[in-house]
Amino acid sequence: WSFAGTVGVTMLIMESGMHINFEKVKSVGLRALIVAILGTGLPLVFGLLLTGLFFGSDKYYPDGFAAGCALAPTSVGISIKLLEDAKMLNSLAGQTTLTAAFVDDVFSLVLLVLLTSLASGSVDAAIIVVRTIAAFAFLGLGVVLGKWIFPRILPTLLTRIPESKGASIQPRDEVQLFIMIASLVLFAYIGSEIG
Repeated sequence: WSFAGTVGVTMLIMESGMHINFEKVKSVGLRALIVAILGTGLPLVFGLLLTGLFFGSDKYYPDGFAAGCALAPTSVGISIKLLEDAKMLNSLAGQTTLTAAFVDDVFSLVLLVLLTSLASGSVDAAIIVVRTIAAFAFLGLGVVLGKWIFPRILPTLLTRIPESKGASIQPRDEVQLFIMIASLVLFAYIGSEIG
């Protein structure tokens, strides 16, 4: 079930990534990063503080940390729907919100990796640092593949697939969808193995 959950989360992040305009990210990147850091950090801090306040000072860690990790993720799907309904998805404010939500979710996934490490009893600082670096490296690999590798390889591959006259969905579109889903499942599998 853990793998199925990882596939589901990966699909949500993939969908949000498909709505991001990377040209606008260049202009909103720093603002979106600040919003994402606050969007991850403030719920984490408030989760710690409120758990300690309501349940006693001995509950800040690990209970408060777990509560903060649960509060940190945003709902990118809801953000996309609201921005689409308001016809603001492609505006500067919309792209800032979407990029921040996307980055916030990535930070939240890294927090989940840390929480999982802590829950398994791995409180060794070196293990936590290595897992954090591995999570961000894995993310970096996804960015490199999505921004520079796939855009160079896929057009060459897809142009070799002939068009089908009268087909509502072209075979090349089916192949592209298959490659996207296969990449998603592969990344979800690797992510679940990493932790």
